[in-house]
Amino acid sequence: MAFQVPSIASASVIPSCNLPEDIIADILARLPVKPLLQFRSVCKAWLRLISSSRFISMHLHFSTLNPENHSLVVHTFQSDPRGHAISLLHLDSPHTSVKLDHPFPRFVNSSVLDVVCSCRGLVFVSNPPFGKFMSLWNPATKQSKHISHHTITGIDESWGVSAGMGFNPVSDDYVVIRIAFRTNHRIRAEKYSSNSDSWREINVDLQFDGIHFKCNAIVKGKTYWVASENEWENHGWNPRGIYLVSFDVENEVFQQVSLPNVIENEETFLGVMEFKESLGVVMNTASNDWIMWTMDDETSWSKKFTFALGVNRAMVRVLGCSKRGDVIAEKTTREMFLYDAENNESRDVLVRFQGRVFGVFNYTESLVSVKGSKQVGPPLPQLGAPRYSTLEIFAVAQACMSKLAVAYECRNKLALLAMASSSDEVKEKVFDFLMGLDKAYMTVRFQILKVDPLPNLGRAYAIVAQEEKQCLVTANHSRTIDVATLMIKRNES
Repeated sequence: MAFQVPSIASASVIPSCNLPEDIIADILARLPVKPLLQFRSVCKAWLRLISSSRFISMHLHFSTLNPENHSLVVHTFQSDPRGHAISLLHLDSPHTSVKLDHPFPRFVNSSVLDVVCSCRGLVFVSNPPFGKFMSLWNPATKQSKHISHHTITGIDESWGVSAGMGFNPVSDDYVVIRIAFRTNHRIRAEKYSSNSDSWREINVDLQFDGIHFKCNAIVKGKTYWVASENEWENHGWNPRGIYLVSFDVENEVFQQVSLPNVIENEETFLGVMEFKESLGVVMNTASNDWIMWTMDDETSWSKKFTFALGVNRAMVRVLGCSKRGDVIAEKTTREMFLYDAENNESRDVLVRFQGRVFGVFNYTESLVSVKGSKQVGPPLPQLGAPRYSTLEIFAVAQACMSKLAVAYECRNKLALLAMASSSDEVKEKVFDFLMGLDKAYMTVRFQILKVDPLPNLGRAYAIVAQEEKQCLVTANHSRTIDVATLMIKRNES
């Protein structure tokens, strides 16, 4: 059912809402970024709430748990006239993609633009080979922080430069790592801190002749690169000389990590990626078996599964893994598909991207912002200058919070009912509690009443709360679609 703008009388319930802020925050934190940016214009209290670090962390937590929020950032390049393009591909609708306005528009038609990685809603964009221009960019809020003024200088064509990113949960700090290496020279590295907005050189106790020009994975607080004891040979790594280099963001320690010891000359090493919150390695054998290994700890690996994706290894290129564990691959025809190896199922990505796919990165939208970020593209509405009328914003907010009042009322009822001491009183109050629920809870109410003996008050409420949670998720998804429709129609008019 299409979203209907309520009357002024009904919309006025929002300014007079007396619900506690923690309840308001709990429901708002489950909404997509776009309506939340609009809701900042409702009142100063909401602006303060939505902009707070606590709310931003809560929102990111719920976004990460919701599989509908998992998307892919796809970086492609095509020779003139299109050049570089960065798109957002929604996995729940792999036939649609949205082209994003990235923070380096002047590099669109050049060969020096790269997406390094994605972390907690931020996309790290740089220009190889030296990373003179770097940016931490939030596509959802359209904000970007440009990073420059490196500590390590004097890097020329004789040096190799690699970059990576990470997050320190202890200090709530987003960091960028830049590594400079050269044969027969000491490895140098520097770290940028978003909290201090500055670079600092850090110690590297490792030595290698080559390292991938950007990090390959970010898993559990560590950033990983593929490195080699040998220089780049024939456009590929020598399988006998490769290993991983990890960087512990919190402790600022580099460490060498061995790959599975089954890698031999007849096997082709394909890449390192995150697989269901673990570090994964994919390789292709001479018999055309594709093998996924996952790391148990820093010293051991386990074979996850073996699968086949084509007649020969030239048929498919593995690009990465989705948050759900699907292998993201590309055919020689440049058609992408998702392969669920555990269930041996695949589905095509119906979007045909123009040009070559340079990289695919998991992305979860968030409100995360780096200090000093600036707007990329059209400015977002701020308090005092809403893009939509106050009535429209209040109406959308009311639709999102309609279930909230019911949940709060139930919580208050539970607090009162818990004061009952005798068994009979408890049963009576549980019965009254169930009978007081509206028609939306008819099914769960009937199920509880069938149980013999009747569940205690806490158990009954827990069952109802779980049902309420499901209703909120379903309702919010439906309303999000309606909100988006309202916003689109408003823009078109």
